[in-house]
Amino acid sequence: MKQDRIKMAAGKAKPTKGDKVARSTGPAGKPDRRVARAKVVGDGKAGVAKPKAPAPALVGGPKLTPKVLEFVREYPVDLNATAAAIRAGYAKASAYDTGYRLLRKPEVAALIKAAMDERAQRTDVSAEGVVAMLRDIAFADPRELVELRRNCCRFCWGKGFRYQRTEVEMERARAEHEKAREADYGVADFDEQGGVGFHRHPRPNPECSECFGDGVVEPFFHDVRTVSPAAARLYAGLKITKQGIEVQMHSQVDALIQLGRHLGIFNDKLKLSGKVVHDAAEELKQFLMNRDSRLPICSNA
Repeated sequence: MKQDRIKMAAGKAKPTKGDKVARSTGPAGKPDRRVARAKVVGDGKAGVAKPKAPAPALVGGPKLTPKVLEFVREYPVDLNATAAAIRAGYAKASAYDTGYRLLRKPEVAALIKAAMDERAQRTDVSAEGVVAMLRDIAFADPRELVELRRNCCRFCWGKGFRYQRTEVEMERARAEHEKAREADYGVADFDEQGGVGFHRHPRPNPECSECFGDGVVEPFFHDVRTVSPAAARLYAGLKITKQGIEVQMHSQVDALIQLGRHLGIFNDKLKLSGKVVHDAAEELKQFLMNRDSRLPICSNA
């Protein structure tokens, strides 16, 4: 009897670990639903389904979502975090806050830097070269390209504030007067008026009875072949219109803002709620555009 009981107890013994593994295949050898089913791949052989590759991330760092990676690709295009966030698929209403927040993440900043370094090597353009060009455009003197000159009028420095001629004009006037006298002896003697010596460059005479010191305002275009390297970079071409010649220049305000962004000067302040207090770059642009100043700042023609 004792031997029979021992046999019965042995029959009710708990299954071993190996037994559990064997049972995972299900009754009658059928595969369990929890086990990934095999599928035919490649040349028709059975294989296990391959999971989707995770979004790239820094080694040992957190995984980045597809939107964040798209932001990383878009930001180097124009260095505008708001525009990059919108192009990456974020909502327009919160794009500014989103771009600002993403740029402050170390992993995102590291990827952006790597992308910009790779682009610089591919295009053979260095950050120092870009900064130098922006600096030249931002601080070039537009007066090296075009000037608005206030010159004297014909009467400013003539004798008795009368009409003044150049030497060539005086000789021509004398010759014409002699011809007129040969045809008609009743012509009066030649009047030299204000004499000779006219030159347009002297400043207006404040005592002039003709222009009252205002002179004559004239545009003057410099030869772009002889301007400084900074002014040459500022120069963007010219346009000939019915009204005359239009000298075009790159926007110095935009160059100054881009330079500030590259150097990290502009840090747009946010409240704790995430609302924008002000945009420093935009404030600078409006200030430079609206102020009444003699600074050599110009916009696109």
